[in-house]
This record gives sequence, C-alpha cells and structure tokens, in this order.
Amino acid sequence: PGTRDELAGSEDAFGVLADVSMGPHEAERDGAVEQIRALCEDEKFFGLLTESMAAFGPLQNMMSSSNLPTQMAGIELFASLCERDMPEQATYSAAHSPCLSASAQQDGANVRGYSGLNPDDAIEDAEEALAKVIAAAQGHVVASPSPRKPDVNEEIDPADVPIDMVPQQAPEPAAPAPAPAPAPPPPCAAASEVCMALDVSDNLCGSCAPIDGIPGAFRLSNPSGLRFATLAFDARHSSPGDNVHVRNVCMLARYGNGGGVKVAASEQCAGQAADNAPQVHWYGDCAAGDSSESECCDNAELVESGFDWERFAQGNSCSGKDSQPDPVLGEIDCYFDVSDPCADLGILENLGGKCEPLKGGFKLTNSDGLRFGGRYFSDKEVQSGANAPRNICTLAKYGDGAVLGGASATARCEGSGAFDADEQVSWYQDCGKEAPPAKRETAPTPAK
Repeated sequence: PGTRDELAGSEDAFGVLADVSMGPHEAERDGAVEQIRALCEDEKFFGLLTESMAAFGPLQNMMSSSNLPTQMAGIELFASLCERDMPEQATYSAAHSPCLSASAQQDGANVRGYSGLNPDDAIEDAEEALAKVIAAAQGHVVASPSPRKPDVNEEIDPADVPIDMVPQQAPEPAAPAPAPAPAPPPPCAAASEVCMALDVSDNLCGSCAPIDGIPGAFRLSNPSGLRFATLAFDARHSSPGDNVHVRNVCMLARYGNGGGVKVAASEQCAGQAADNAPQVHWYGDCAAGDSSESECCDNAELVESGFDWERFAQGNSCSGKDSQPDPVLGEIDCYFDVSDPCADLGILENLGGKCEPLKGGFKLTNSDGLRFGGRYFSDKEVQSGANAPRNICTLAKYGDGAVLGGASATARCEGSGAFDADEQVSWYQDCGKEAPPAKRETAPTPAK
C-alpha cells in the first residue's frame, strides 16, 4: 500500500504483517508487531479499522500463535479495539461492533461482519467480551450445544477469567543484557628475592631462576605469557641466530625500561612460546636490521641506553591497529657476558659497538654502523689526522658532556665505513676548519 490509509483498510496487508509476527525471526516478528500496533492504536484510523474489519481476522490468528509474545500482542490489540468500540453502560447489537459478530446476518438492516456468529449473541458487557478473548487465546474455545454461547466452553465462566490478564499497554522491552565483564589479565608473578639476586630489574610477570650457575644468566617463565605494560611478547624470532627480539626482552628485564645498557644480551638468548595462551603482543615480527621499523618493532635492532619500550607498536605491523591474539613468549633464557670489555678498557659509551683492545687504545665495531643519540656517524673525514674520529673516540671514552680531565684522543684515531649497511641519517662532520652550522646528512655509516 502506498499510504497508511490503504494499509489500515487492507486485510491482506494486516495478514502479511500477522504472518511475519508469527515467523521464526525475532527482529522481523518484533517489527511486524510494532507496525500492527502503530495502526491499531492510531485514533485517526479507528473508524476505518472498525468499518473495514481488516485487522480482526489477522489479530485472531496472532492470538492462536504458539509464540507467546505474538499471542499476547494479538490479545492486547484485539481487546484494545473492542474496548474502544464498546464503551461502558451501552447496549450494542452485533451490527454495531465486529468484536461481537464476524458476519452478522442481514435481518432488516445491512450488517457487515465475519461468518459464523449470530447477531443474537451480542454481549452488553465489555468485560465478558474480553473474557471470551482470553478464553479463546488460552485454548478454551470448543463447540457447544448452547445456542447462546456457541464459542465459549461450558466449563468456563467468563466472570472467573481475570480481566487484568489482558495487557492494557505494550509490555516494557526487556532490559539489554549487561555487557560481559572484561576477562581478567593472566596471572602475574611478583618480583622475588631470586630476581633481585640475579640483578633482574623487571621480571616481566615471570618467575626468576638461575641457569646452571652461569654468571649473569637467568630464566624468566610464566605459563600464561610474559608481559610488559599489559602486552605480551611475540613468540617469533626467539632462537639463537634470529633473536634480536629476545635479546631486547632480556635487556628490558635486566635494566628496566629506560635503563642504562652496560652489557648487551648475548646471541645465546632464546625463548619458548607459552602453551595455549595466545594474546595481543608487542610488534616483533620484522627483519633484524630493518632500520625503517626500528622505532616500532622490537626485532629491528638492539636497544641502547635510555630506550623506551613503549614506543614499539602492538600487533603485527607498525600501525599498531592489529589486536589479533598470537602465540607469545612464556619463557626466556637470558645470557650476558659478565666480563665487560668496554668497562675494562675504560669506555663509558660504546656507541652500539663491540669493544676490543688495541695497543695503547681500543676499537669499536658494529657492522650496521656506530651510533649515538639515535644518529649514526658519517664515514667522511674519518682518516687518520682528522678531527672527527678523535672526537668520536673522546665521546666513547668519557661519555657525552664529561669534563675532559684525562688524556685526549690522538691524531692516530681513524675510522672506516660500514659499506654493507644502508644509508642513515648521521651527525654532520664533513666540514673544514671553518665549519657551517650543524645539519643532518645522509651518508654511509662507519663500522669502526
């Protein structure tokens, strides 16, 4: 129908809505009932409804539905139409109201209605009519030899049917189910005296244990997954030879977030996945040495002093938008070389390199490039006698900002490039004695 007027006068339309209201789909049932309710309760259409009787047959079908909400809605709306059509203290014939006659026979007057009911059965009491509706909906309608009450069970007295069983208004919608409570976090082991004895600054929710009496080595384990700042650690890249990720986790445990890295975790470090404990984790599934993801992936490169672990992304990409649970680390074995060659050589800042002794000095080596403060050092002006290598060696020996009270680096200092490394942003050092203001440049990085 194109208009609500046509809908209110169409028994076919009401029939379709009634069929849907008795169907198997809850959302569609509710929608059909509300559409029927809107039409039946709209006073503008009351006259058309009672004149056309379009709603009464479909409502009777709803009253016999096996679906209780649909059945009660049919009873309520049928009763509502009857109440408005039969005011109290009035006497009506079957010709007056379709509630009392479905097909009143013509007896000296034109009467519309349903077939099967006698005009003589007109009921003066509206409550009795409602009681009949309830009795019918409850399955008490049977054939009867009584000529006066052909549609009411002889064993049921309409006066005994409580009128308040008929809903007078739409039932309140059920309150939505409360949202499920968030799952509690997995168990977290407290730091212990064992952790303190092993020089572990952050136990990462794991229990601490020594490893075969090896100096500087420790094991962290939690069958529910090791964690830092509510996130677990990816179980990938956790084998010797492919373990930058695990070495970094070990340094997070030993030095704590933002701590000073005195000795890097060794390549012996390894990890094992927790059994049946997939969780959201820190992003660690990138290639070792991928400098493009060094700010978001904990497997890109080894952390340095003052690192901030929370700069890494969560999930499986730098976007940090992946919340897919994956296997996570439940155990790590951490190894550190307790003999500190850098400290033995009097080096305060190793610039991310390996410290080795030279006659009368030292050598720093990193095949991916030496660096300080997030920048690398250019391989320009690093020949013997240049100022750049002497200044870099002074930085390594005494640290940034130190008062130089000892010997100065000599003109023998020199460097060479890390020719296999990608070009990186470096400190500016390609200048003569009259240097312009400092600026960034992109150049190959030195290995030593």
